[in-house]
Amino acid sequence: MRVNQISKLISDIANGANEQSTGLGEINSGVSQLDSVTQQNAAMVEQATAAGHLLHADATKLSALMARFELAKQAGQAGQDSLTAAA
Repeated sequence: MRVNQISKLISDIANGANEQSTGLGEINSGVSQLDSVTQQNAAMVEQATAAGHLLHADATKLSALMARFELAKQAGQAGQDSLTAAA
């Protein structure tokens, strides 16, 4: 009788250990997926940062080019602006 109880307890412990092993496997899989997504996000952030720097450089160049022009109102044009080269 006592041997049967001990055997049942050991069997229950083994079943619990198997369930925990399965659960840990699923957790490991989830963590691996999170790691993959995190790496993808980091790569996208780097790409967005690089694109932002390029956009800033292009905007600076465009601003410098636009600074070479003046907007002037001339009589007889009914309020229309004309571009005149400043240099």
